Amino acid sequence: MLRPEVVVTVNALATQFGSATFTPRDAEQVGVAQHRLWTAVGSGAVYRLARGRYQVVGEHVGLPPAGIAIPPVEAARVRDRIAELAEAGVPAKLGTASASQVWQLPLYQVEPPACPVLLVPRQSGLKPGVRRGIRVSLRDVDPRQVVLGPGDIPMTSPLLTALHIAAGPRLSLPGRLVVLHGGLRRHWELLEVNDARMTSRTLASAMSDVRVRTALLEEMAVIAAGADIQGPGGPQGLGVAAASAWARLELAMRIADPRVETALESLSWARFHEWGLEMPVPQVSLRGASGTLWRVDFLFEGRVIGECDGAVKYHAGHTAWQEKRRQSDLEAKGYIFVRWTWEELLRQPEAVLARLDLALRRCR
Repeated sequence: MLRPEVVVTVNALATQFGSATFTPRDAEQVGVAQHRLWTAVGSGAVYRLARGRYQVVGEHVGLPPAGIAIPPVEAARVRDRIAELAEAGVPAKLGTASASQVWQLPLYQVEPPACPVLLVPRQSGLKPGVRRGIRVSLRDVDPRQVVLGPGDIPMTSPLLTALHIAAGPRLSLPGRLVVLHGGLRRHWELLEVNDARMTSRTLASAMSDVRVRTALLEEMAVIAAGADIQGPGGPQGLGVAAASAWARLELAMRIADPRVETALESLSWARFHEWGLEMPVPQVSLRGASGTLWRVDFLFEGRVIGECDGAVKYHAGHTAWQEKRRQSDLEAKGYIFVRWTWEELLRQPEAVLARLDLALRRCR
């Protein structure tokens, strides 16, 4: 609880400035001495956004909702910098890995950003680099792919964010598929159906519809074609770096399937492609010997079930006993199970491939 004198200070500042930023001199002009301002900052009731720039915390400031992976003070700094650039006529938006954190996209082989990244047009006249704890990166963004995200921060859409990251030079195919699958699903999740957000069940149902998947993949291709991947204007005529980025992205887009749900499943999907296997059908509902309908991760050639054993499979009340019952019921119907873990796929991929190969030969 704030001390009474701090409450008086905050109320005075909020009444005068609301959510606008202010300087120590501005505060003094409304009767708040510097030592009172420092006390309010120390109590956490006022943010120090940068040297000489402050903002009141609380109901006077729009903050990201709980669970969004961006600290409130960082969000305030981002909003302040965006407003400052807007005054200079430069549109800026949160992008790349910073936007992926807010959209909660799964990432693999991607380091979290050391500071927030703002994208500004290449012709803005700004130099790229870090200033006041925020990195400015030059990249042209289609305004139609800018979304007002949590905390009223403009940012690249989930799908464009995923495309920017998937074109990165350091990612392998699994890393690109992890973020692309997440971006595709998050993009669809944000659509409203009958004025309500999609649940995980309605999302899975939507992804099982081939018309929905086709439309989603076609939309991704259109957005990618017009995106500034490594240079302005998309993949055509951009030199070696941009052509390489487009080639990396194109392969991942060609084999992406929005039915793939988790990072481990995306890693598996990449391995199936690299091994030259006939790609399985992901997230299939199969009826067991008891007549119960079960959903499995992958179905190869109509008989072999591939299952990723990650921690997510055993949360929300789904126990190891229930998993054993599901496998027994499906095996009684003639299906063959092959299971693997994240560690196996990374450290012993040849063992996973051998088990799959054996199961596929058994069912032929």
